[in-house]
Amino acid sequence: MRLRRLLVALVLVATPAAAGEIFRCVDEAGDVRFEPRSALQAGDDGMEALARITACAYEYLRPGGWLVLEHGYDQGEPTTRLLQVAGYGEVSDHKDAAGLSRVSLGRRPAR
Repeated sequence: MRLRRLLVALVLVATPAAAGEIFRCVDEAGDVRFEPRSALQAGDDGMEALARITACAYEYLRPGGWLVLEHGYDQGEPTTRLLQVAGYGEVSDHKDAAGLSRVSLGRRPAR
């Protein structure tokens, strides 16, 4: 129980693999050929890692704490849905300089 209290965070930030099976450069020549597949792919639709992190992070956040998730350009809507279904509040999605959805966040409700 003591260790558990030390692990409770105010903010958790994750930048998981976000590509699904359509991510082909894993098998091509280049720098990514040395990366483990799990670092680049997250299931068939690319949402597997985001779903696991969203579900698990809740218990490690203090009430009022934030979960910040970087994701693929086409994963903003499903990521915000994951956060809402998992019980996070103040859910929002944010765009990068190119106007593409890149980061979603949600807040664990204060008690």
